Amino acid sequence: MASKSILWQLLACSAIALTGCPGTDMNNSNTKTHVYVPDTTDMPKLALKWEGPLDESTVSHLGPFGVTEGGGGFEETATEYELHLKKGGDPIYALAGGMVVYIQAAISPGAAGEVEGVWVRYGRNFVIKYVHLVDPLVTEGQTISAGDRLGTVASYNQGGFWEVEVQVKEGDKIFAYPWLDFCDTATRATLEGLWTNSAITHGVAKAPWTDLERYDVTERTRPGIF
Repeated sequence: MASKSILWQLLACSAIALTGCPGTDMNNSNTKTHVYVPDTTDMPKLALKWEGPLDESTVSHLGPFGVTEGGGGFEETATEYELHLKKGGDPIYALAGGMVVYIQAAISPGAAGEVEGVWVRYGRNFVIKYVHLVDPLVTEGQTISAGDRLGTVASYNQGGFWEVEVQVKEGDKIFAYPWLDFCDTATRATLEGLWTNSAITHGVAKAPWTDLERYDVTERTRPGIF
């Protein structure tokens, strides 16, 4: 779990970022001008909605993206958290409400209908990025609620990946944080239960979230996303 000082830092930077949110568009003609849903600087409380079992019968490994694939703190910094599923095809539901601000096309899609990510902005300072969806059911500028279906987990030869990243605006910088720090009690218990399940692997990862406390993603995030 992130330290209390980190969470206090998030609350403090939320107040700073309130006056630092640009009103620029998303560089996409299909995206509405900035409307903050909800209009708040509070942190989201993420709630996982899942159909069917979520245990060793459906999950093969979990942890920071790249760690179980040789990356993580080695070839790349892991800012995304993933469940490696034994098969794709599960529905993907929104962890929190907000506005869909960007649907990122896949450069080299590994499955038919795949997009690289669906970016949902919560309030003024938080964006949740959902990765490896196929056939998204939402559009840019759409307001959604927690639990709304966004799309479907893409299917690959090695199974499917349910993958999430949380980005936080702090002044003129944007950071990725371990997203479990934002989860509600039930969601955190579910994911930590998977972590402690001896039948599910997590490679060299040392904790059931990312291999960092926060990471500067300012240079690689979508311009104008906040």
